[in-house]
Amino acid sequence: MIKLMYQPTSWEYIQFLAMANNGGNDFLANEGMHLLDAWMNTGMAEPRI
Repeated sequence: MIKLMYQPTSWEYIQFLAMANNGGNDFLANEGMHLLDAWMNTGMAEPRI
C-alpha cells in the first residue's frame, strides 16, 4: 500500500518569500516575516494524506 502525502506550503517557499521581502515596498514592508511567523505558529503546513 502506498500513501501519497503532500505539503500545502513548503519551508523553502516560505523562506524565499520572507527573504525576498526586503522592505523596499512600504505596503508590503514586513509581510514576508508575518507570513513566516504565521506559518510557524500554525503547524508549518504539516503533510497531509
